[in-house]
Amino acid sequence: MVKVQHVPRPTIVKKRTKKFVRHQAERFKRIAYTGWRKQKGIDSRVRRRFKGTIPQPKIGYGSNKKTRNILPNGFYKLTVHNMKELELLLMHNRNFCAEIAHGVSSKSRKELVERAAELGVKVTNAGAKLAKEDSAKRALHGAARARRGLSFLPRDPPPRGRNIPPASAMTLFLGSDDAGRRVGRVLARLGLAAGAAGEGPTRVEVSGRTLEQPNSVLREAVRSVSGPAAPTLLGRTTSEQAELLHWLSLSLLLPTLSGPALEPHLAHLDGVLTASSFLLGPRETLADAAVSDALLPLLAASPLPGASHPSLRRWLDQCQGSAALRCPAGGPALPPLLP
Repeated sequence: MVKVQHVPRPTIVKKRTKKFVRHQAERFKRIAYTGWRKQKGIDSRVRRRFKGTIPQPKIGYGSNKKTRNILPNGFYKLTVHNMKELELLLMHNRNFCAEIAHGVSSKSRKELVERAAELGVKVTNAGAKLAKEDSAKRALHGAARARRGLSFLPRDPPPRGRNIPPASAMTLFLGSDDAGRRVGRVLARLGLAAGAAGEGPTRVEVSGRTLEQPNSVLREAVRSVSGPAAPTLLGRTTSEQAELLHWLSLSLLLPTLSGPALEPHLAHLDGVLTASSFLLGPRETLADAAVSDALLPLLAASPLPGASHPSLRRWLDQCQGSAALRCPAGGPALPPLLP
């Protein structure tokens, strides 16, 4: 999921973490220890709070008002059922995280997770129900094959996530516009050949549909030319694919920024890369190629001051070094390494 940092908060302290025991639960089997009930008897020693009786809930056990109802991850929780409720968190993504309601379908869950990644909203149960459904489908598939006597034949598991058409059903039209040049540079960084540029806008035709949105074209272009390596470059899990959308959106935003407006994004990248070798974990993906392609020209014009952002420098040098090794002959020229 997207790595969103909550606003600074005081340490969460719980005055009491034990459950309150129900009166006389130790005397009778029919009375459970959990499920406290208030004593209402006219002569009850517990109700009158005599010395030596069990403790009862009271206002003094309450937690600090500043940290009440905050989850251990530092966010307040909002349960969302649809896209409209999720978009309420657009301006509150550092205070609230989203939890997708139990009754939401797996199809809607995927759309909500992708939209949350674009909005920068943390989702506590982004992978819920999706993995369980895939496991159930595989189990039903295996049982059906066993009934037909085919259990000894190898069979690949069904693909996770949305239905992805084969690469043979995709046609990439690489134009000479800005989108086409961006696709060519990013593919070159990944060691993939995009072919010669043609006339018209850059687009991808998939099963009769035409995609012209820059990030969609870039993803489908990588999928069409990378073959078996596509899951490694585009994310193996639903959460990685959703996070990839976030980084691709950032790569389109970065060229429009400069000076003070760029600094928060550099600090965020440095913080993410302090704990990870690459943006999506231990391996280089399309996210690294797209963000570094957008960032290097900006830093060549305005270098990083002094020894600031060491993790970002290390990552950029690593991406640039691997891109220089993989860049095909005759491909687009890549900018030099940072000083």
